Amino acid sequence: MLILERMLSWPGMGRAITHLEVDHPNFMHQTLQWRRLLRTIPKLTTVDVTGPAAAHLCLALCEFTSSPTLDDRLLDLRSLNLNRAGPRVISVLLKMLKERVEQSLSPITLELRSCEINFVTITQLRLHAGVKSVEWDGQENGYLCYGDYNSEEDSDVEDGGSDPEGIDEEE
Repeated sequence: MLILERMLSWPGMGRAITHLEVDHPNFMHQTLQWRRLLRTIPKLTTVDVTGPAAAHLCLALCEFTSSPTLDDRLLDLRSLNLNRAGPRVISVLLKMLKERVEQSLSPITLELRSCEINFVTITQLRLHAGVKSVEWDGQENGYLCYGDYNSEEDSDVEDGGSDPEGIDEEE
């Protein structure tokens, strides 16, 4: 991680990256790692992430939106692609989307591939004010090769991905 941060600190490098793909079982499994990385690549518009690391990305994005500084506002996330994510990851995603709506940030496009998610939650995501569109491969029982996100720190994250507060009732 340190090598990546050092490389991104070179003049012009951090601002040149707009797409990031993380597909490794032991990489980016801490919210702190995501926060540090996101600060070094402020022009990031698309993130493609696999497994439980997606929950840590969403938690880092929650922190960015709930206490924005000038540098954090430069992050212009437009698209989030989740692969092999479980129901607890989806719950953290809903929490992050709610934070984005509260901060009046632009809606994002979601792409869900091989996720463990039900049709009710897909409907919630499609109706959410923080979501521009949802592209889903139709799989409800995705292959979670890296397992699901699990943390005792997040007692408010429920299994199943249902968050009634995640839907904007005005729509």
